[in-house]
Amino acid sequence: MLEIKGKLISFEGIEGSGKSTQCRLLAEYLSNRGIPVLQIREPGGTAIGEQIRAILLNKVNRGMKPLTEFLLFAAARAQVINERILPALQEGNVVLCDRYIDSSLAYQGSGRGLGWELIDRINEAMGIVLNPHLTILLDIEVDEGLMRAKLNRKNLPDKMQEGRIEEEDLPFHKRVRGGYLELSRLQSERFRVISAVGSIEKVNRRVIAAVNNFFPQLKDEL
Repeated sequence: MLEIKGKLISFEGIEGSGKSTQCRLLAEYLSNRGIPVLQIREPGGTAIGEQIRAILLNKVNRGMKPLTEFLLFAAARAQVINERILPALQEGNVVLCDRYIDSSLAYQGSGRGLGWELIDRINEAMGIVLNPHLTILLDIEVDEGLMRAKLNRKNLPDKMQEGRIEEEDLPFHKRVRGGYLELSRLQSERFRVISAVGSIEKVNRRVIAAVNNFFPQLKDEL
């Protein structure tokens, strides 16, 4: 049986919730205090995963079926777990994931209508059973999140081809948010729902407080 010495923290939320920014800021906060950190993003985090990411997020692939979409996410996730996440956890690192397993439950399970049971079964068959110790769910109203996401996209000219999922209709994104909130209710022991409303600095303070309260042993090391 693998010995997990480190901690796995995932960041979840709808488009424009600020996950990537808050994940990066927490990585900087921990690193500055001498805590070894591995930060990854999903899909991606490995050479193979980044190639899968290009397929998943490219706007030209609008005809992708829900099951195809999920299986591609799962393939990228299986790669990054075995190639990067597990080795880092065995070494005692804190691993920060910008999206992880719950994204598939919310986006493909709730948003696309595949259901959680199917996703859980496929994950188990693929050996994707490593759950986070803590999940930070950054919550924001769908309209505001999508407005933020579109503004952010304008500032990233090198990634203009990405955004396939972001451009889905409003009911889809509302189903995704509803899925996340339901997951947080059902698994309240590992979820911490944090308001993504306010400045980056204010949200960052909320995230740090949640992490320190959840892992007092980390706080003692700071």
